This record gives sequence, structure tokens and C-alpha cells, in this order.
Amino acid sequence: DCSLTICNHRTTLDFSIAALIATHAQSVGCGRLVPLMKRVLRFVPGLGWICYFSGALFLRRNWQEDKTALKAKVEEMVTHYPRPFWLALYPEGTRFTEKKMREAQEFAKKRNESRPKDRKLPIVRHCLLPRPKGFICFTQDKRLRTAVDTLNDFTVGVIGGDMRLTAFIKGSKFTTQALHIHLQKTKFKDLPMESEALEKFLYTSFQNKDARLAYLETHGMFPPEDTPITPAYAPAKMKLTYAFVSWAAVYIFTIANLFVWQVVVVNALVLALVTGHSFRNSSSREGRSPAEMKT
Repeated sequence: DCSLTICNHRTTLDFSIAALIATHAQSVGCGRLVPLMKRVLRFVPGLGWICYFSGALFLRRNWQEDKTALKAKVEEMVTHYPRPFWLALYPEGTRFTEKKMREAQEFAKKRNESRPKDRKLPIVRHCLLPRPKGFICFTQDKRLRTAVDTLNDFTVGVIGGDMRLTAFIKGSKFTTQALHIHLQKTKFKDLPMESEALEKFLYTSFQNKDARLAYLETHGMFPPEDTPITPAYAPAKMKLTYAFVSWAAVYIFTIANLFVWQVVVVNALVLALVTGHSFRNSSSREGRSPAEMKT
């Protein structure tokens, strides 16, 4: 199915987790998994290149600019992308840290002082408070409504430490032992259209994620009422190294080829300019114009 996919955001390497899930699902390849990411990640060696060539949408975190980019991406996917595709959205907007979690709690408490009882923001502990604008923009888009079949709502829980890009770059060992993944599917046509109802849907989703992750922290598994899924164990670091080196080689080879062609073109232009300048100088010394010399 074509899907809008939402998930909690644990680490910088969440895109690789999404790619593993999509590939394991056997319904979509990494080339049609389109994540939304902050623009600075575009320049990260390895990861940024992979995401760029996968068609990722890099956001500036300026809603006026990003809203235009989101609508343009929807138009591109609906019109040109082969089916099926997954559009991956991380509504929290940034990865989880204890500091950001406390800031999210303070934000929710302050906002709840002026919000009616039926619209109180959840106070979450194991994830962050989602930002609903992007989610609402996608789910209200009529073109996406006709193209997308389901909303895939993933919860990713980690046993051991998180997989972090900084650890990979520094050569440190990952302490991640296993990933636990929960999926809640909703038919896209069954989602409400009203902004307030969509906002409530998203907040409820993350409130449920928080409860699920709290249970995982205590019991080492998701609640038994959830359909169990075999944990997807973290890939060996050596495999990640192979992937990084392979993409780096492709990138360097491409840049090298582009650089060679640039050198050839620049040298040709310089040679043409120098030759033309010398030709004009020699002509002027003889007191004849280039046209007279030809005759």
C-alpha cells in the first residue's frame, strides 16, 4: 500500500531503521521511502548522501517555506512516483533527549493552563510532544488522499543504548541490543479532515506510544495485548561500515568525475581566451585587423 508513515524519533539513524522496515515489508524499496528531515542532515557524509539520492525532503524549520516544499513534494510523488511509496514523517521534529523531553513537558503544562479540558496536551515521558502542522498538511491534502491507502503508525522501542551517528563516526561500539517495533494501521480515508480532530488524533497516538514505551522500559517487551512482532536486531557495525564506505566511494567517484570535467572545461576556456588575446595582440603589432590577415 501507499502509505503516510509516522514514527517516534529516537536517533539520527532512524532513517536506516525505516529503510529496514520498508525493505522487510517487501512492498516498497528504499528508493521509494521518502523521509522528511532537517536540512542540515543533507551535508552529513554517508547518511546525508543516501537520503538525498533517496529523494528525501529536507526542511528548513520555517513553516512558510516548508509548507510550500511539502505541497510540491506531494505533487511530485502523486504525479511521478511509482507505486507503492512510503512518505515518512517524524512529527516530533527532533530526536528524543532528556532535556528536550523536559522542555516538552513544560510547554504542555503551560499550554494546558489555557486549553479546555477536552483539548489538554498529553504529558509524555518516553517521547516528545508531536508538532501537528506537517501531519495536518499531509492528511488534508486532497491529492494525497486519493493516492495514499493507509496511515502506518510505528512505535520504535530500543533495548540498550540508542544507535547514534556520532558513535558511528567516532568508531565507538553501539550498545543497542534490539529494536521492538509496533505498527498500528489506519485506512487513510477514515482519518478526519478537520484540523482540530487531526491534532487530537496525533496527540492520542503519541500518548499511546508513551504508554507502550513505558511498558517496554519496565518489562523488556511491548504490552501483551499488542500483536507481538519478532524484534529486529540492530545490524552489525561492520555492515554499517560497508554501507558507509560504499556510498562514500560512489560520492567521491561522482565528485571526481565532475571535477575532472570542470577542469577540462575551465582549461579549454582559458586556452581559448589566451589564444584569442595573443592573436589580437599579434594582429595589432602588424597594423592589420584579423579580417585583413585572413585575406
